[in-house]
Amino acid sequence: MEEDGRTGARKQRRIVIAAFLVVGVALFASCMPPRHRANERCIFSDDCDRGLICAGGWCRIECRTDRDCTNMFRCVAAPEVDKHVCVPPDSPAFCVLHSDCIPPSCDPAAGCVPRELCAADNVCRLHCRAELDCNVYHPDMHCNVTTGVCSYPWEADGGVGP
Repeated sequence: MEEDGRTGARKQRRIVIAAFLVVGVALFASCMPPRHRANERCIFSDDCDRGLICAGGWCRIECRTDRDCTNMFRCVAAPEVDKHVCVPPDSPAFCVLHSDCIPPSCDPAAGCVPRELCAADNVCRLHCRAELDCNVYHPDMHCNVTTGVCSYPWEADGGVGP
C-alpha cells in the first residue's frame, strides 16, 4: 500500500513538471517577436520567415535562377556569400565595397568618377555632396551629407524598397 502511495506521488510530480514545461514553452514562444514575410523590413535574416534572407534591409525570397522568382523579379547575388535573392527589375545592385558599385565601363584611373557608393544597407546608391546632386535624378530625393548618398524620404534609414 505504501508503494501505491509512492507511485501516485511520482505520477503527480510528473504531471506538475509536465505542466510547468508546457507553460514555460508557451511563455517563451509568446516572447519571441513575429518573423517578417517577403518584402517586409528586416535587419538580420533571423528576422525573416523560414526560406527568406534579409538583403538590403528587406526580407527576400532565396533563389537559384530567375525562374524561382515571381512578378518579373530577377535572381541576383545577395551580399551574403553564396546566396541569391529575388529583387524587382529596377532594384539597385547589392554591394559590400564601394568598388562593387563601379560599372566596368568606368575606370577611376582614367578620370571616371563613380556615380554610386556602397551604402550602409549594402545597396549601391547615388553619390552626393549636396541636395542638388540628388534632385537632378528625382525631385523627391534628398542627400544625406553624412553618408554621401541619395535616398527618398521614406528611406530615412538608408534602406530601399522591396
